[in-house]
Amino acid sequence: MVQLVVALRVERLALVGCGPVARSGMGPERAARAASRLGGDGPLAVLGLCGGLTGEVAPGTLLVASEVRGPDGVVPCTAPEALGAALGARVGPLVSSERIVRGGAARAALAADGALAVDMESYWLAGAAAGRPLAVVRGVVDVPGRELLRPLATASAALRALRALRAAVPALERWAHAAPLTF
Repeated sequence: MVQLVVALRVERLALVGCGPVARSGMGPERAARAASRLGGDGPLAVLGLCGGLTGEVAPGTLLVASEVRGPDGVVPCTAPEALGAALGARVGPLVSSERIVRGGAARAALAADGALAVDMESYWLAGAAAGRPLAVVRGVVDVPGRELLRPLATASAALRALRALRAAVPALERWAHAAPLTF
């Protein structure tokens, strides 16, 4: 069975009935603390909402991270292309930031090396995978030009993204059974 981890209460609520879901809290400090408490030897899946960095992803788009980039390096994800194909999701690099990224220039700087989206937890939660398969699946809430400051557009995109995350759980279970025991 895949171990599911989310940051926010709303993400956890979206997954009610999908099995046990751990919640880390928002931001790098909370994510790092949660990672130190996550145990187990099965596959780990980090799910939640994110911000798009380019026009390649629209609000509501599901993203499967090929790798997670953070301040101290890069963590590769396990079989992202297969999971992305099973979900009909976009696959590409995700960058984790220590704070919310606002403004086109800040997003463009993160996208300059190919990253498609940004979050605030995946990099720090990925440390809990330590030798076991890792998947990171994020739903895009906002993009350059349509940032969090537009409440109605944000709420609509968040609902689409949360529905997509819930629908992703069966494919994550299949991915977990097919993933190698160690990575």
